[in-house]
Amino acid sequence: MGDYNENEKVNSEVENKTEEVKINNTNVKKGDSKALAICSLVCSLIGLLIAGIAFGVAAIYLGISAFKSKLEANYLKILAGIGIGLGAFDIIAVMIQIALKAAR
Repeated sequence: MGDYNENEKVNSEVENKTEEVKINNTNVKKGDSKALAICSLVCSLIGLLIAGIAFGVAAIYLGISAFKSKLEANYLKILAGIGIGLGAFDIIAVMIQIALKAAR
């Protein structure tokens, strides 16, 4: 029983020490910004295969949100940047495909 109370204390101390950043009038914890960068990359990669416009827009939005949250680690900035770039590529590729099909 003593261990449970100690763990509870440690968890509450960790929760109090997490920094929050405000993005679009919502508070985002520092760990969440890491998830935003990774999700941006994942959405852009999925967008290369299916639903390029939807996943491309999601990748760009998540990548920009990750940048706004002031990422400290350089690799997270790189992941968010790649997510934004590939998301834009997804959208452009779909537009080119639509234009080519319309030209036939």
